[in-house]
Amino acid sequence: MFNPVQTSATVKLWKSGDVTINVAGREFDGKLFAIKLYVFNTRIPDESVLFSEGGVKVYQGGENTTLNPPSIRVYRSNKNIYISIDNLTTQQQEISGNGLAFINIAVLNRIYNFKNVSITINVNDSIFESYWIDSLKKAGFIVTGNTANLNNVNLTLEIKNYYINLY
Repeated sequence: MFNPVQTSATVKLWKSGDVTINVAGREFDGKLFAIKLYVFNTRIPDESVLFSEGGVKVYQGGENTTLNPPSIRVYRSNKNIYISIDNLTTQQQEISGNGLAFINIAVLNRIYNFKNVSITINVNDSIFESYWIDSLKKAGFIVTGNTANLNNVNLTLEIKNYYINLY
């Protein structure tokens, strides 16, 4: 009563990047996204928690810490490559206040299989791009900047379409 703590928050869904995969002349796009919770408090520095691609980052006082690395899904076994990308299918959204917020998430997977193809991947991820680059290199891709290439492989490509609404 004499020294109240005022807190408000904002939940924001936004496009944090994209992944484009070209397989034998056919292009597949994924819109990467993040859900970020901003907490504004009169007693501590503003804090935000970000969730993207299975990863969690915390931002406070000009610093950021990765609490959980992203789940970049690029695997290789001999000539077989598996890649899974996230794709935001809804619009960017934001809600704020000092009450309750609800997040409704639905996912629909599409899987494509290709035999003996060449793959080019272009990654633009404002949050976890270095994790993508490391995963692609570990899978044997030749990486230049944010573009990776691999030839004569069998590809299983999973695209996870996310339908997200904030209330």
